[in-house]
Amino acid sequence: MTLTERLREKISQAFYNHGLLCASYPIPIILFTGLCILAC
Repeated sequence: MTLTERLREKISQAFYNHGLLCASYPIPIILFTGLCILAC
């Protein structure tokens, strides 16, 4: 497995984990994002 393939696999895993987190806790994620936008 080349470096590019390993990097692509790590990035894919990170996006999958992020999507799983957002799907599991949608309301807290939306509230946190809204607060971050309002704070800026």
